[in-house]
Amino acid sequence: MQASPLPHAAGGWNPLSHLKPEELAGIPETVIEKLGKDLHALYEDVQRNELNYVPVFGYLSLRYKNFHELGKRSQDEVREGQDWVPATLEEHALDFVMSTQYRGHHQHPGVVAGLNRSEGRAMDGVILKLPVGNAEELLARVIRRELLDENDLIHPMPVTPPAETAGRAGSAEANPARPPSPRKARSNLMYSSAVEPVTLPGGATVKALVFVTNPDSAKSLASVFKDREGVSPQRLAYLMTSASKSNLGGPSIDYWKRFVETCEAAKTAVPPIVSQAIQLASDWPDAFTGELATPGDLPRQRQEAAWFRAMDGAAAPRRVWHERKPEPSPDGASAGRTLGMHPKSD
Repeated sequence: MQASPLPHAAGGWNPLSHLKPEELAGIPETVIEKLGKDLHALYEDVQRNELNYVPVFGYLSLRYKNFHELGKRSQDEVREGQDWVPATLEEHALDFVMSTQYRGHHQHPGVVAGLNRSEGRAMDGVILKLPVGNAEELLARVIRRELLDENDLIHPMPVTPPAETAGRAGSAEANPARPPSPRKARSNLMYSSAVEPVTLPGGATVKALVFVTNPDSAKSLASVFKDREGVSPQRLAYLMTSASKSNLGGPSIDYWKRFVETCEAAKTAVPPIVSQAIQLASDWPDAFTGELATPGDLPRQRQEAAWFRAMDGAAAPRRVWHERKPEPSPDGASAGRTLGMHPKSD
């Protein structure tokens, strides 16, 4: 699907003009429209307050790996104060989203961070100060990273009402592809855009572009695990033991260990569920090799059995992530890396 252009010149920025058509082909029009409205609101606020930068809120990997989005050649060039400042997003809390490319794969997803609205809570992070003179290109880089990456699941098709398919038994229309939930089509996108007030050191606030968990996403763990247990340390631990099969981002647990290091450096609290999940994931002896204990290694077999008992149910339900788009390979066959994907590192 070709996206509609965003407002430009007097109306705002048009970062989508810096993205390739194939990158936008599978993005729903409603997502593009929402992003356009958010960018227009952000543009007006930057103009109104005469800012020389565009505020973008980062809360995990954007806190420590952001040189490309800031227009720098390396992370060594990024300076606190000049390029970023500490910031707090009120009324939001850490959330969890499955990763089936950068920190896992579709047979065993990993887990990465998201944000959800949570009354009375706050999320610490940073404001990236994108130079306003190069706003379109740099915003395009942010959008590609936060909104378009991991766009790897098959988009669900609408369910055709029974009345419309009556009398057409055996036809293609009589058995349409159905989304994971028969009552609600699920989005393929991990995040959605928002513009929210963010508090800076000293108490001043600015409106910033934020990427929060898409509540309709098939990868939102809050949507995946809807039973009484919900998102538990055990379920997070199971997902933390995964890693990208294509060397795009590395083990999921490394991502979360880096989060803990970042929180400790900033003297901010680490959510207990994260610490507990990291400990549980670390107890799995073969998490990243995939090699189970040998038949004669009884102690390790017992350790593995105990770990799997603790993780019971953590991998279910799989129906939301097992159907995946074909990945193009260099020779054009349906294998290999998804178009537009590139390695990430900590």
